[in-house]
Amino acid sequence: MSILHIPRELRDHILSLVVLSTAVVAPPESPVNPDERENLRDIKNRGWSTGGSVLYTKDTQMKGIPTLAINRQLRMETLAVIFHLNLPSLRSYKLDVMIVEDNLLWATWLYVPTTTTMVEEVHVTFRTMGASPTRSCGYNGGDGGPPRIVWDFYHLLERFLLVGPVGRQKQHHDKNIKIRHLILDVRTPNVPAEMIAPDVNQGRLLRLRRQSGIKYIKNPKSVVTFISSFLHYLHGWGEIAEISVAYDKVGKITLMLDGIMVEERLLTNW
Repeated sequence: MSILHIPRELRDHILSLVVLSTAVVAPPESPVNPDERENLRDIKNRGWSTGGSVLYTKDTQMKGIPTLAINRQLRMETLAVIFHLNLPSLRSYKLDVMIVEDNLLWATWLYVPTTTTMVEEVHVTFRTMGASPTRSCGYNGGDGGPPRIVWDFYHLLERFLLVGPVGRQKQHHDKNIKIRHLILDVRTPNVPAEMIAPDVNQGRLLRLRRQSGIKYIKNPKSVVTFISSFLHYLHGWGEIAEISVAYDKVGKITLMLDGIMVEERLLTNW
């Protein structure tokens, strides 16, 4: 019996299960099971970093919701289910990034309803998890250049624009993906308020941790300031041919703190 021959109510229930099982992933509660993460050095980077501190979920294969491509009726009914579940539109993605101990970016795709090269919106949530056990961390300044974690942010964006929300690639192929609206949403850590550091620069935070003996979590406002500086670098890189890919392929970037807009930048029109 075809799925189209069963009652609509039952079919909607089945379609809900299909949507939730193929396009929606719950964000990890904490950075556990590092064996389930991997670094993907499988593309030709145009930036000056291989993204060695960016770890993805192993075997990430977000191929989208299969019932969208079977026939017109199932596509329309699947779209209705997506609307009923209050999920974002077909061309919108969600990504969770845990900033682990000020050093690593653990990236997890949470919502990929379909694969497309013309993405309407990518909503990225940044959650700080723990503090660096040593003075060395990704936020520290480089040798005349930006801190290492800036390059990790860039690698995260660059890889998506080149190949999309997929796992390891056997061969390099630039899919020329574009994003109309990129949302970067920094969240306040889910820890006691007294464990969150004041809004200070990285040098003062390191001194505060050393003098108090407390591993204060980086203030989310400080993370917002840092990402804002990354956007400044991104704007400056727009004229550098070998790393201008992100500048050319993103329309607008909105920086948020706990869902409230802090800054907005229009990069290009497409």
